[in-house]
Amino acid sequence: MERQGDSLRTFTSPDGLSWSEPLHTMYVPFDSTVLVGMAAAAGLADKRIRVVFSQVEVKPFAVSAVPGGSDNQVPRKLGLYPAYPNPFNAATQLRVDLPRRGDLKILVFNTAGQKVRTLFNGRRGPGSFRFTWDGRDDAGQVLASGVYTCLLKFGAERRVRKMILLR
Repeated sequence: MERQGDSLRTFTSPDGLSWSEPLHTMYVPFDSTVLVGMAAAAGLADKRIRVVFSQVEVKPFAVSAVPGGSDNQVPRKLGLYPAYPNPFNAATQLRVDLPRRGDLKILVFNTAGQKVRTLFNGRRGPGSFRFTWDGRDDAGQVLASGVYTCLLKFGAERRVRKMILLR
């Protein structure tokens, strides 16, 4: 959403965060780490800045909002639901409920306890989401049939689910 006020445009993101159109522009390569204190480090602590990412390549990843229900519904507690289908051959989906914004990791481990895949690693707002695992490791290699464990890390909380891959 966008609104005009005092000749300075103010923007509001879907999760309620607001910011104003800045007076200064900084160009940053997309793979750079942007820190909260970068304005102060650049000597712009008392000025509004805009960060412009260059060389942006958008790659799809397996996450989507769960259809149905009101957009205003926020889950009351953290949830990792059973994979569906399970057992699976080509792909399986994991539904996750997040009650608040936070750091989320979704990892897949084999029976030897080795991490074989990172499905998601980043910040996520509250809501219900689906993550798809295609039975491949982080390098894109097809994994063998067997039992795999999905570990969800959300702040200090953990949830675990078993999945059976049948080739």
